[in-house]
Amino acid sequence: MRRNQQNTQQKEYHHHMGSGGYKSAIPKWAKMESDILGKGITPESINWPKHAKNCFFAHGGTLDLETRKLAHGPKLQRAVERFAYTQNAVAMVLSSQTERRLS
Repeated sequence: MRRNQQNTQQKEYHHHMGSGGYKSAIPKWAKMESDILGKGITPESINWPKHAKNCFFAHGGTLDLETRKLAHGPKLQRAVERFAYTQNAVAMVLSSQTERRLS
């Protein structure tokens, strides 16, 4: 078996962007977020780093207008949970550092 085929079989998450790739997908995602913000809805992903947003949307994630939550399939569930855990841990470390500086 060829090396690229072997690497492809090992992938856990596959992109769902279409033939335009990131170049055409990123503007669509930005518009989706700005439309949601225009309706007065703050999505969960608003404070995510750009790379994390791109990765989430590229792998099939989207935003649910009714619940204001992230919408994704079971494949992305574990990745989203790990990212949320990491974000919370970073926030806790930063807040404890801030408290120490203020003391």
